[in-house]
Amino acid sequence: MAATLEIHGLSLRRVGGFGCRLPLLSISKGEAVALVGASGSGKSSLIRAILGLRCGVGHTVEGEVQAFGQPWPRDAELARLLLRTRVTFLPQDARAALDPTASIVNQIARATGRSQADAIAALAALGVAAGLRYPHAASGGELQRALMAMATMRGASLLVCDEPTAHLDDTSCMAVVAAIAAHCGRGGAALVATHDERLLTALPVRRLVEHEGAFVERMPAAPAWPVLSAARQQTSEPRLTGAGLAVRRGGATLFSGVDVALVAGRALAVCGPSGVGKTTLARALVGRIPVDEGKIERRPDCGLVALVSQDAAGSLTPGRTLRSLAEETRGRDVDVAMLAQELGLAAARLDAPVESLSGGEARRGALLRALAAGPDVLVLDEPTESLDRDHALRVARVLRRCCDEGRIAIACVTHDRDFAASFGDDVLDLRGRPA
Repeated sequence: MAATLEIHGLSLRRVGGFGCRLPLLSISKGEAVALVGASGSGKSSLIRAILGLRCGVGHTVEGEVQAFGQPWPRDAELARLLLRTRVTFLPQDARAALDPTASIVNQIARATGRSQADAIAALAALGVAAGLRYPHAASGGELQRALMAMATMRGASLLVCDEPTAHLDDTSCMAVVAAIAAHCGRGGAALVATHDERLLTALPVRRLVEHEGAFVERMPAAPAWPVLSAARQQTSEPRLTGAGLAVRRGGATLFSGVDVALVAGRALAVCGPSGVGKTTLARALVGRIPVDEGKIERRPDCGLVALVSQDAAGSLTPGRTLRSLAEETRGRDVDVAMLAQELGLAAARLDAPVESLSGGEARRGALLRALAAGPDVLVLDEPTESLDRDHALRVARVLRRCCDEGRIAIACVTHDRDFAASFGDDVLDLRGRPA
């Protein structure tokens, strides 16, 4: 019986000399395989190369890909037909994959040929009650699970996922893992690009781990979060405060009675399940959206208040380079090249078009631009997502150093409670807030 997916000698090279390889891969019915590697190692690009999709500017692809015993179609229309029928692809950017003009439940029903009731049930199975919302009103984690609901309803033979649990709390992550496991249990096959140890531990999966540019079978251990914050007293008045904050959406209250104080030299970690309102709170603090109750005040001498959004790639201007974006708003005495090096961004990537960056590189690039501007208050929405643990630690240590030097006040949204305890001087848990 032919393998569901078989790959021989797949290699990918892009401008600047970076390359990655997938020497050998065979996935059979009922099996899940994970590509595991650092941010920028080429996981997403390899996934797209396997599916015959555009990998970015200046990429060259070599190698052989077979699906269901046949070479992957070179004809674009035949390839699209395969992706509409026997193969389902869940991209990393769930928001960009959905139509902003149609409700989520209608999009799922339309894509699968099933009823709205079936779509709502599939969403509920993944813990999403936002089926009737439009994509702009849903959280990143809800949108990821909406794509998974669509995939499970389609019933394709091969499920290909790029970081399917990146923005999810533990409960939502396990729901997605259960959906992938159920897909394989029904005889389907799955290929997942991830660095999420929760998924890798909970899902029976064969790992192909990046080593010297090639993805090969290995079993690495994930390091634990070190303690990054230290006991310290509050020594100054808050630069930004929020008192009794409440936000409502569609007749439902996301959160209420929330108090926030952002102080120079201290970091506040905001955690809670996906969909509880963490991103909404972050956007409210920087003035992007109004609150329904309460008051947000900024100290008169507080300067720039910056937000690094969860959609890091979408926040970077296409056709520009990271260097030009960072230099455009660079504050005095900021060395952009040195800061990029501290964040683990290769010098060559500073001068590459932003659309050629990986998800993890784009996330660090958006942070680079924000830090280069020298903000007084920095609000971060999932700054370590799409990052492997080594790069996540780099980011956390740079942020912690900036905070410890007393230059900025930080609010950091995260679903990772271990990271929140490690990074934050204070932790605000939105789970179970009065509603």
